[in-house]
Amino acid sequence: MNETIRLLQAHRKSRSYKADPIPEEILEAIIESVRRAPTSTNSHEISLVVVRNADRRARIATLLLCP
Repeated sequence: MNETIRLLQAHRKSRSYKADPIPEEILEAIIESVRRAPTSTNSHEISLVVVRNADRRARIATLLLCP
């Protein structure tokens, strides 16, 4: 099987996270990958927010889960 197809089919969503901080160089690589990834409309309009404060992350999660 094509490696790209295998990677796409292996994609999983996770909602449980470690408390360990992500090293800066890994975070930068993730951000760069997101920036370069194609979008459904190929318009590359993205919003990416990095939140390092646990209380703020919890508050954002509550806001996103409320209708």
